[in-house]
Amino acid sequence: MAGVIPNSAKVRQLRDLLKIPLVLRIYVNDRNPGLEDEVSNYTEVLGSGYSSEPLVPERWTLPDASRPRAIYPEVKFVFSDEIGKVFGYYVTREQTGELEWAERFSDGPYDIKRWGDEITVVPNRSVR
Repeated sequence: MAGVIPNSAKVRQLRDLLKIPLVLRIYVNDRNPGLEDEVSNYTEVLGSGYSSEPLVPERWTLPDASRPRAIYPEVKFVFSDEIGKVFGYYVTREQTGELEWAERFSDGPYDIKRWGDEITVVPNRSVR
């Protein structure tokens, strides 16, 4: 019989993960995130005013303390030139660069064509 991890333990695990310095990045290759992914599976945006965004641990919230789901305030990326299509975001550990999770935009990809185009990302993490 498979073991069961109760929601209370998942909430604790999620809180522990979100105490680690993390970095939000966006990717331009047409990829659906998978269970075997590594950071090398994602092509990060280069140039055009883009820079990755450190995620401050204290800014994460758990809307329902009994459910293992955390949300970060929206992060806006504003571009200074054309980069083409952006398919999603991924989050890495600041210290090691290891991939923690990735998400493809459900309403994307977003096509960045000119100066001033922007993407708003609301990072979130659930534990099942």
